[in-house]
Amino acid sequence: AVCYGNLGRADEALPLLKRVLDARLGRSDIPQAALMRSMSNYGGALVRLGRQTEALPWLERATEIAEHVYGHGDRMLCEPLNLLGDCLLRLLRIDEALRCFDRAIAISETHVGRDHFQTLNYLQNCASCLASLQRWEEAVLAYGEQVQRCRRTFGDSSMLALLGQSNLASCLSKTGRKTEALLAWR
Repeated sequence: AVCYGNLGRADEALPLLKRVLDARLGRSDIPQAALMRSMSNYGGALVRLGRQTEALPWLERATEIAEHVYGHGDRMLCEPLNLLGDCLLRLLRIDEALRCFDRAIAISETHVGRDHFQTLNYLQNCASCLASLQRWEEAVLAYGEQVQRCRRTFGDSSMLALLGQSNLASCLSKTGRKTEALLAWR
């Protein structure tokens, strides 16, 4: 299932992930952390297939379990928060998604650092939420920070830096800053 998921074949991973989840549900001998991972994996696959409404309860429950098992500020909470935020963003529940990404950023910065790939990915997602809310100036600042940190850490041609740069240019254009947008596209 993980291999299929890593290959972008969520449709083939989904039945396998569901079988694992079904096998773990209701069993007292299964660690809660394992159940949380199964719920996250299944919910994430549903999101990738565009089935956000089905995914939401699984991802909400996975996040609740992660908070219970690991604690409110543990780094193991980051990925469930990120998956939940992605699902909420796709459901256009953008303010809720933004809160998930903000929490994931804060926790990740504390545990793995400001320039870690995960932290920068969460910052990218947060900036995307701000852009979805048409909070262009805030999105410009978030994308600008993300691009700067990606370039410093991974180089100018890293995929995350280039994606952030493209999004930054788009947001600059939305604010009427066409010259800056053109420079950011280069």
